[in-house]
Amino acid sequence: MDTFEQHYFKALGLIIFLLAVIVLQTAMNRGFSIDEFEHIHSAWYIRQGYTPYSDFFQHHHPLLWCLLLPFLHVFGHSADILLILRFFMFLMTLGIALLIYLVTGRLVAAGPISSDKPMRQSKEAGLLSVVFLLSTVMFVVFGIQIRPDIPQVLFGLLSLYFLIRFFGEKKNSYMVFTGFSASISFLFLQKTIFLLIAYGIIFVYKLLRREISFKPVLFFSISFLAPLSLFLFYLFFSGSMNDYILTNWLLNMNFARDDSFSLFLTLNYYILKDLLLWLFSFLFFLSLVRNRKKTAGVVNITAFICLVLLATLFLIKRPWGHNFLFPLSLLSILAGYYLHHIILKFRLNAAYRVLIPVLILLSSGYFLLERCKNTNRAEIERANFVIQNSTESDLVYDGKNRFNLFRPDLHYFWFSLKKSHGLDTYNRLTNNRFGDYDIRRLIKTKKPKFISDFRIDIKKCGLNTLYRKTPYENLYIRIDPK
Repeated sequence: MDTFEQHYFKALGLIIFLLAVIVLQTAMNRGFSIDEFEHIHSAWYIRQGYTPYSDFFQHHHPLLWCLLLPFLHVFGHSADILLILRFFMFLMTLGIALLIYLVTGRLVAAGPISSDKPMRQSKEAGLLSVVFLLSTVMFVVFGIQIRPDIPQVLFGLLSLYFLIRFFGEKKNSYMVFTGFSASISFLFLQKTIFLLIAYGIIFVYKLLRREISFKPVLFFSISFLAPLSLFLFYLFFSGSMNDYILTNWLLNMNFARDDSFSLFLTLNYYILKDLLLWLFSFLFFLSLVRNRKKTAGVVNITAFICLVLLATLFLIKRPWGHNFLFPLSLLSILAGYYLHHIILKFRLNAAYRVLIPVLILLSSGYFLLERCKNTNRAEIERANFVIQNSTESDLVYDGKNRFNLFRPDLHYFWFSLKKSHGLDTYNRLTNNRFGDYDIRRLIKTKKPKFISDFRIDIKKCGLNTLYRKTPYENLYIRIDPK
């Protein structure tokens, strides 16, 4: 490796390091999503011996909560767990970046390489893809949150990596790892089913063209079903199978019927901030259409999976930014791959090769730095206030997941109470099983230690004589006789 290449790769490494620091600062300082409180609270429920789906409402798969249990055991019941788990999510995001690097390198190595330095090319393309990923504002904002989407994407990418290795080396062991990783991804989040749909189309196409035999598909199926079978056994023996089907599938398919929005509502907010990623991704697909017969098969496979995942965003009724995480990961691979292709095609000199990743960093740098500002300190203090001023047996009403991490709730439905969301959808599917749900009555009869003013008017309900405001927004504490 000559002197320029050494300095060039050091520059790429420095840019990635700076981006990683920005991502870490965002993780430690950015305000918390209500979903993050939801998942920590669900993990706490399991640690208390509750069975998900039958004992408390949830409509996500459970593997994230199991993953969080050791942290609750080691670090105890403090709101500081929010920052500890944010750091854990940051490490997973770095894992995603590593897989982006590895997958991109595999795609470059599989294609026509007009150079005697294939290792350098794979490394360069991989690093460029990581620059794209970690400079994507939408990915950073949602990729640091404590939610199942991050490990779902991590294991989904791991599955893709092994699939690419299978098609390159034809070893059935790689197909075993492909299926197993996809199963773990699915146990984190149901949305992996969209990846499985893409896999199914690819397998059928390859089988019909006799490019693969049925044996590796069988290996994939068995390895996928093995972890899934353990989960199904747990549901059956815990008696929560029916509740699982109802809450995780029937309810989700009918969720928020009157409260949906287009993916463009989310995309429009971020697309200009991430313009270079979308531009190079578009140029990649344009080039693919023109040269698809010359493109390596694994590149076409990756592009197809990306298109399937992008298309499924149109099927999601409420496509928030976290739904874009997997497609954005694949787009960063394709954008890095195409940028590397441009560098080779036009034989860009040293100055341009260094300038391009710098421009990628600068294009979104302001928006990334803006999200590093500390906006979560008050939220941590509010959650700690609830913990410190209540006992483990004190009930809490937190209808919007803003402060309750480690205290029991008033009802099976403890979140997703907004009109046409979880509770309403559940009642519509169960002949109004919880049609008598009345949060005002529950508060007056069960007298929780803390309540939120979510969906209730404290004064009109006559609760102002029972509860007083705390120094924290939307949080009220019970007035106990002295």
